[in-house]
Parts: sequence; structure tokens; C-alpha cells
Amino acid sequence: MVLGTVRLIRKSILVATRARKRLAVFVIVYAILAGMVILSIGRLAGYNTTGLVDQRSVVLEATDFDTITYNQAKNDTTTLSHVEGVDRVVPLYYVNFEGGGDIIRIFGIEPSNRWAFEEIKPDVISSGRYIERGGEILISENANLTTLFEESVGGRTGTIFTKPGLGDTITIAGGEETKTFKVVGTFEEGQVDDDPGNTWMVVTVDDLWLILNDLLRVYEDQTAVINSVLFCYKIVIVAEGSVFWSAVRGGDVWNNVEGIVEFTETTTLQGNYNSPEYTKKADNQNAVIADMMLITVAFLGGALVASMYAFLITRFRRIEIATLKAIGYTNRNVWTMTLGEILLASIAGFILGLLGIAVYLGVTGETVVIFSRTTLLTAFLIVVLIQVPAFILSNKRTLRIPPAEALRTL
Repeated sequence: MVLGTVRLIRKSILVATRARKRLAVFVIVYAILAGMVILSIGRLAGYNTTGLVDQRSVVLEATDFDTITYNQAKNDTTTLSHVEGVDRVVPLYYVNFEGGGDIIRIFGIEPSNRWAFEEIKPDVISSGRYIERGGEILISENANLTTLFEESVGGRTGTIFTKPGLGDTITIAGGEETKTFKVVGTFEEGQVDDDPGNTWMVVTVDDLWLILNDLLRVYEDQTAVINSVLFCYKIVIVAEGSVFWSAVRGGDVWNNVEGIVEFTETTTLQGNYNSPEYTKKADNQNAVIADMMLITVAFLGGALVASMYAFLITRFRRIEIATLKAIGYTNRNVWTMTLGEILLASIAGFILGLLGIAVYLGVTGETVVIFSRTTLLTAFLIVVLIQVPAFILSNKRTLRIPPAEALRTL
């Protein structure tokens, strides 16, 4: 039975290619609608990834490098985590290695928080990929570490050597201990607000503490020493709530953002931070509503186009359908054939729409992750769901065509 259905669908596809103009027109229309769906789904999904900071976060950045110590940031993180409406607080710590007039800053980031820092998030990776586990490292592009860099801490020395590139290794040594990292990705130096000669590197938080504890012999309970070595670049406060439901119900997550901003502006924190950075509620809400309207228009338009295509198929192939019934094809067989033609147009349109959106994003420079499993699967399911009215319509019209209709051409 399955093989028979596959043969019928294949036959319907071959028949569909005969009416090339009609098929081409509907594939193009499907492509436009599918592109709208893919773009809007990508944007909505991006509110928890590429748009996490813009949509749901408040950023407190240090007034300058090496001004906020580890313990100051740790205490501020604890204070902020108890504010109402806060989902999580993510500090960005780093340690400096100095020498030759330049500085190497090694930052510690949990891979699960990779979208929290605009300067070093996955979509600014220029080559390779983001760190996923211990032993991996990101470096700023065109880093030149041919000079020996040293940092003397408590009588012990940490040394970084080798000129790194994608796939190479960087070895950090302290006393008799060493730790080797593999360079898995690079990011543009233009993303970093620092002196051009300075190099940024990113490891996991666990690896940052390994460098401190095992190589530099600096521990958390050594308050004076750790505060002279480990600093905080910024703190990102992520608000509770769903961006999607906030747009529907009136802005819960953005109300939380504004509450966090008010707290930071009226409370004295231990670190010296610039004014809080955030996007205003109205701007965020308008952006989400626009994306929701885009996907709604695409959904309704797609359902209308699919129904129109099903109507035209059963209209222009009316005699053919009647003939097939006259020679023994069942209503199910004939419906399966029309189904194949509809699926051909919609799937071809989906692929064309995906390619079109990829080109559009490349030209405009807009950052939307469309080639992710969640985005593609959700968009494809919506495109398939759009076909339901067409399937129902084609089924009803197919049932109404009697075999005797074929005799009218005689």
C-alpha cells in the first residue's frame, strides 16, 4: 500500500511539471510566504539567543578595565540576583597577562551563557566555532603572540607562548604546571572595545579557575591577591519572562527589565559601572508584534494560496480525474495524486524561500539564525500546516467529480 501511494505521488509530480507556468508561479508565491515564515520564526527564536541582550537584559559595564575586582562583582551579582523579576545574573570575569606593552585578557564564559555578551557571542565568530567544553579557547582575530608575556602573582609566573591560529594550541604555564588549549574559533577584533594591541581570549569558567588555582596558585579565599588578578568586565542581568507572551499579554518581561533598571539606578553597588544599557519596552514590544504580524500574514496568505492551488488543480484536471476514476482509480488514489502536486509546490517554495532569506540576510547584514534545527523544523511544520485547508478542499472537490464527466469530451 505504501509503495502504491509513493508511485501515485511520483506520478502526480511528473504530471505537475507539465503545467510549468502554473507550477512556477505558485512555487514563487510559496517561496515568498515561506521566506516570511522563516524570517519571523528566526527572529522570534533569536529573542533567546542573538537578541537576548536587546530583548531581555540589562547590562552593567565597568567604567574601565581593571576597575571592578572579583569580590566587588561577586557581591553585586548576589545583590542583583535577589531583585524581583531577575532570571539570572551573569558576570564576565577575566585575568590579565602582561608583557611587551600589550595585554592578553583571558575571559571565562559558560557555554550556556554564550549569548549574554555582545562582544563574544556565537554570531561574531569569524572562523571556527564557539567553545563547548574545557580545553578549548577562542581568540581575537589576527592575534600575534610571538612576544613572551608574563604575569607575576605571589612570586609565581604565568607564561603564554606560541602564535595561535585556528586549530593550533596555546599553552599556559605556571611554575611546573602547564595547561594546553585548542583554538576552536576566532572573532573580529573590531567587536572588542579595547586597545588595538591587546588580545582577548575566551575559555570556560572552569578553565579560568584552573588557570588561577593550578597555574598561578591564586585561590578565592586569598582576597587581596585575587582582587589584584581577577577582574569583572561587565554584568548582564537577564529578566524573567517570555518575549512572545509578553507581546500578547502586555509586556511582563519588559516590565521586569525596567524594574531592574530602576533598581540599579537607585541602589549603590560596590563596582563602578556605566549607566545601565537596555532597550526600552516600546521598541521591544513593537519589534515582536511586527514579527508576529509577519508570521500571521504569511500563515493566512499561505493557506489562501494553497487552497487556490488545490482549486485550480481540481478544475484544470477535472477531465483527467474523471477518466482516472472511470478506469478504476479510487477517490483516495486521485486525492493522493493531487496531494503530491501540492506538496511539490510547497516544498520547492520552502527551499527557494530559505535560499532567498539567506541572500537577504547576507545583503542586509541582519543577524538572524535561520539555519538552526529549531528554526527550520518550526518553519517547515508551519508550511506543512498551511496545506491543511488545501488538502481538505482538494479532497472534497475530488469526491464530487463523477467518472461520467470523462464522457463529455467524447
